[in-house]
Amino acid sequence: MTLRKMLLTGLIASLTLAIASFQAASADREEEALRVLVPKIVDAWGTLDISKVEPYYATDADFAYFDIAPMKYSNWKEYREGVQKALFDPNRSIKATQATRRQFLRITTPNSAD
Repeated sequence: MTLRKMLLTGLIASLTLAIASFQAASADREEEALRVLVPKIVDAWGTLDISKVEPYYATDADFAYFDIAPMKYSNWKEYREGVQKALFDPNRSIKATQATRRQFLRITTPNSAD
């Protein structure tokens, strides 16, 4: 192997390692950001006040939202009203009992006190 090929191979290996370590550090930062953010969102839901939940969601008029009842809301206004009627009005409190991470998705399981 010539010196030139060895240097090129070394450079490629170094770049590969640098990129891999950067991605690992970025994933760690994202994980830490989620560890801080998720409890805030869960606490906002626990207030039973949709205006406290709203800052954590994209409320664009043409976005669809999916939840337990009914399964699909066509826009934020429908979701806001539906959550109030289906989750907040019939309960005195809601607390998440479990948070599960599945790759890019985080799932919380609510528990109603009523």
